Amino acid sequence: PQMPVEALAGDNFSHITKNTLVTLAANARLAQVDKVIDAFSSLMKAHRKEVDAVITSAEPLTKAQTRAISSALTPHIKQGEKVVLSTKVDPSILGGLTILIGDKFLDLSAAAKIAALQRAI
Repeated sequence: PQMPVEALAGDNFSHITKNTLVTLAANARLAQVDKVIDAFSSLMKAHRKEVDAVITSAEPLTKAQTRAISSALTPHIKQGEKVVLSTKVDPSILGGLTILIGDKFLDLSAAAKIAALQRAI
């Protein structure tokens, strides 16, 4: 037997969340809950004036390096916005960094420089 969404949620969710889940379930859209969560998250980040920045490096960054990069990114965002920084490690870039801030991408990796040199030869 299937349990109603309200019973599954219990007291773990607000009434607004429960109502949203019930509405999605009633319209056979419960499988779309990830998209709803992503859209809500994007709206909240925009409301809080947060800009996502993802720094990819070949090796893990130290806290000091992360702070320095975060400070260097500040002039590249609008007044009043806040950088929300996350880091990733990808050994395939060989060295340097790639930076994705908002919808802008900057490739400062060794792999990109090598590829550019190969194209030039």
